Amino acid sequence: MKNRLTLLMLLFAPAAFAQGQPGSKKAEGPVISLGGGIAQTTSTYLKDSAFFGNGPRLTGNVFIPVFKPAPALSLGLDVAGSYTWLKADNSLSFVQKNYRLTEGAISPSAPEGVKNSRAFSFSAGPQLQWSAGRFFISPGIRLGYTNVSRGGFSIGDSITPSSAFDRKRYITFFSVDETAAGGLTVAPQLKAGLRIGRHLSLWAGAEYVSGPAITTTSTYWQPLGEPVDGAYNYGQYVEGKAITRSVESKLSSFGLQGGIAFHLPGGKTRDGGVEKPLLQSTEQQPVPSQQKDPQRKQTATAPVILSPDRHMTASLHNGHLFFHYIPSDFPQSGMKLIIWKIQEGRRIKVLEDTWLNGWNGAVKGEQLKADKSGVSRYEAQLTAFYHPAAGIKSTNKSIFLAASVPVYENNGNSNIAAFNIQNNCTVDHAFSLDSTKCIGGDTIRVYGHANILPNSAGVTSAIITFDPVFLETTTNTQVTPVNIQPANPFTVTTNSTSFSFDVVGDMCNKQLRVFYDFSYQCPTLSVPAHIPCADTISLPCCICTYCDDPANMNIVTGAQSFTLVNTGEAAISQQFTVTPKNITKVTAQIVYIGESNIDPACRDCAKDESAVYHFTGSNQAQWNGGGQINGAPSPAKIIQWDCNNQGDLALNMHIALPGLAQLDCCRRDIRICIRYTFTDKDCKTCERLVCYEGTQIPKH
Repeated sequence: MKNRLTLLMLLFAPAAFAQGQPGSKKAEGPVISLGGGIAQTTSTYLKDSAFFGNGPRLTGNVFIPVFKPAPALSLGLDVAGSYTWLKADNSLSFVQKNYRLTEGAISPSAPEGVKNSRAFSFSAGPQLQWSAGRFFISPGIRLGYTNVSRGGFSIGDSITPSSAFDRKRYITFFSVDETAAGGLTVAPQLKAGLRIGRHLSLWAGAEYVSGPAITTTSTYWQPLGEPVDGAYNYGQYVEGKAITRSVESKLSSFGLQGGIAFHLPGGKTRDGGVEKPLLQSTEQQPVPSQQKDPQRKQTATAPVILSPDRHMTASLHNGHLFFHYIPSDFPQSGMKLIIWKIQEGRRIKVLEDTWLNGWNGAVKGEQLKADKSGVSRYEAQLTAFYHPAAGIKSTNKSIFLAASVPVYENNGNSNIAAFNIQNNCTVDHAFSLDSTKCIGGDTIRVYGHANILPNSAGVTSAIITFDPVFLETTTNTQVTPVNIQPANPFTVTTNSTSFSFDVVGDMCNKQLRVFYDFSYQCPTLSVPAHIPCADTISLPCCICTYCDDPANMNIVTGAQSFTLVNTGEAAISQQFTVTPKNITKVTAQIVYIGESNIDPACRDCAKDESAVYHFTGSNQAQWNGGGQINGAPSPAKIIQWDCNNQGDLALNMHIALPGLAQLDCCRRDIRICIRYTFTDKDCKTCERLVCYEGTQIPKH
């Protein structure tokens, strides 16, 4: 890397969207916008149960400027119309998911076709437009009227019996009546755009629409009895019945759109002059000292500062100026920063300071502000220099270049760390966390790559070493990586080297900050240089089902017992702790019976053979030590308790056993498995399977 007097010559300038000079009141013309996008229904019932799904939306807007409170601001009236198709294509998958046949497959179809709903909306309201250069942002809110309509349709299939004596039966699993509604609409929105010509711009925007209440009447088929492993047999479908319900739900949707806008010409300025071009150049004539240095001809729009090769090296954030390289902690290094404001072709120095090693790369940026016109330009010069050790005479006055080593995190901010700057031996590197993947359970694999960048020092390899722990940034929890591939540490060269590691735990939708050390050995140095760095990546949510997420339903299985009450009956007790939502229904179903072989002389008939291995007598549930709740029905293979509680649950049940002869040598080993289901207030059901073992002996 060549030694040069100046490390960095940086220019930056904010620019204003010049729709009129200060002091002139220029009448702007209307803006006509056309576009389209996607509307996403946010009402859970309408989307998942009434099938007002996502769909395309066409929009048209006319923005009429009223007055300009500031040169870059316009306030006016936005008049809009839209036409939306809310697709019902998820209705078939709804039937496939909720209706399963034990003896075969169900292939539902809509004989009259699935009917998509259509929504027409007309609205108007205030809108503010703020401009900066070619870029503009327009927040606003509109009130209006929306009409929604959809035709009726049904979904069904012919199911085939398992017995040859039965005939095929057509079942209408689901049908919805014709629906129509209309009412008031409230639609806040935010648009952003880029001018690509004097009268033309491209825009993108987002809006939330809160519309009228829609009453939907639907009929669904309820099979007889309970399913087995989520499926019903042919007889249960045939003996079922149709249930009709009407539900009112408010239409709401979130939309993303984009399109093109036409800016119609406006009037003349107040002083009667000819209308000036809409876009005013912010390019300043260089000061005399700049004309001899081509590096200083590079400019950028604030708050970003660019280096001569057009790489971002500094930015303004939260009132501070951050330099996006890692400053030196080499004891004999120093940094000198000078910032000038360029005004009327002259330089005005606003900052000059010198730091020794350990500077964190940030300076207060309050003095770096735009003037009344909204346009200012600054020039920054940062110099890194070398101090010979005390008592050593040296003519080495050279000022060396410190490499720019950005550590850009995923959220766009830079992490300022420190490294050793050595004379004529500064090496850049690339380090990026690329992607993540769920690999089972609560384990997430993170992938990335790293390499050393070409450099004049001749360094061709370096070492990446991960710190023992990383950081989950939401709660500052330490996370230990496992299964690092290749093994930690690993060598990187000028060729890209891929790496991966695993994190285990509850990292659902959290940010992970990875700390590592980048070290290299220069031929002219006796010790390696170290660069401690960090990068951040968003992690996925690996919990795939409702019941696997303890935030939805957390079922902890507690103590259990199997006790012989008498020869013909067993008492089973089971404890659970269920959180965090109230449970509205608990069921217990006998799903497995196993018993040992016994001598034929020990066989005997039970008092009630039809009740053998059924719940019988009193079966009670008790929440948190409160009152007893009786289960029903009895005798039965499955019993149910209705409730509205959460917390500690104690179940006490009785099961009838087969007969056993009254002989001392007779005994029967029994294994019973019960499937417990818990339905919460959101109508979601989760289950636990518990098995019990005991020995039946005669009672004299």
